[in-house]
Amino acid sequence: MNIIQTNRLREHKIRAALLLKDFNAEDPGTHHKAAERFLKLPFLQYSTAERILNDRDFFRLKHAYAVLALENGHDNWNALREQVIQEDCLYTKGCAGFINTWFTNYNQAKAHHIIEGGYLLQYRQDYFVAGHELIKVLGLHDFEKEWEAIGYDWVKPQCSKSWNLLYKQAKVNYIASQNA
Repeated sequence: MNIIQTNRLREHKIRAALLLKDFNAEDPGTHHKAAERFLKLPFLQYSTAERILNDRDFFRLKHAYAVLALENGHDNWNALREQVIQEDCLYTKGCAGFINTWFTNYNQAKAHHIIEGGYLLQYRQDYFVAGHELIKVLGLHDFEKEWEAIGYDWVKPQCSKSWNLLYKQAKVNYIASQNA
């Protein structure tokens, strides 16, 4: 399944829906394999795949979301969702056309940022320095005071209050783009 990286939240939602579909499938091999994944849920720790398959009507999409969260190292869906949003909110499909300087190391990115200016941002485990055009595409261009307050450094901001305001807007914009 080849899903565009920037739609990771949507990808997790699709995977959860597919897990629930497999769980409710008529094919014994398919629904048994899905039931084994549901056994990761803490309240099912003493159950078996056969037992939960006998109670299929109980299980909903929220349970599949919880399974996906656990499989991705989180205690619940909200924690997984928040991590994805935090890691992906500064990079959307419209950003690919911009020339940004990418780094795998924050200190190298910071050194470049100090010399060249721009905005020091993070996408997942990578860092990049971008121009104002990208900030405009992200819908964060009306927050110049906040950008200045954080030192144009998203990763290690100088002012957490300003960063929180920027993040809140970035999150709103990201969620809106996922629902479009």
